[in-house]
Amino acid sequence: MSRMRIAISLLLLLLTGNMPCMSQTSQTGSYRFFNNFEDSALNAEWMNGNTIEKSIDPAHNFISKTSGTNPYSSGIETEIPAGLKSKNFRVVVKGSIRCEAAAANNQVVISIAKGDSSIFWSGEHIPDSTGKANEWNVFLATTLIPRSIPRDSRIKIFVWNADGKSETSIDDLDINFTEVKFPSFLPN
Repeated sequence: MSRMRIAISLLLLLLTGNMPCMSQTSQTGSYRFFNNFEDSALNAEWMNGNTIEKSIDPAHNFISKTSGTNPYSSGIETEIPAGLKSKNFRVVVKGSIRCEAAAANNQVVISIAKGDSSIFWSGEHIPDSTGKANEWNVFLATTLIPRSIPRDSRIKIFVWNADGKSETSIDDLDINFTEVKFPSFLPN
């Protein structure tokens, strides 16, 4: 890695406070994946990297763009984080989205598979908060994952352009995994 790339990565870390990769936070049982699509080395670690491109919008330098021919955004595919295996946990997905059509059908997808078998699938619609085409919106999707998911499962998280009728741009994809402890009234 060149000195310039290291310097830029450190500068981004200092300015944003965001690690552009998986990190375990100070809170036990909490993991975070973040990608603003600016780092080509990090982009290679995320799935669907072919959707990442330079944006004409100066506020969003690089984006993941979906369309009818590429309906899935860049996202993560990984094992369930070690500290969350056999535990209930919440997945929170945040990001920025811009749609060419105001009524576009985009969904945050969380898919869990064991081997070739899908064992969990969730698609949460991303509402358009502006009602206008080509306006950036912030989105938030939350899903609870049960502890019964097999330990060796893999999880995929991405945005799906479900109708494929217009182009959709995604930026600042922030994925958080946090353990959830439900109260019990049974004695220990």
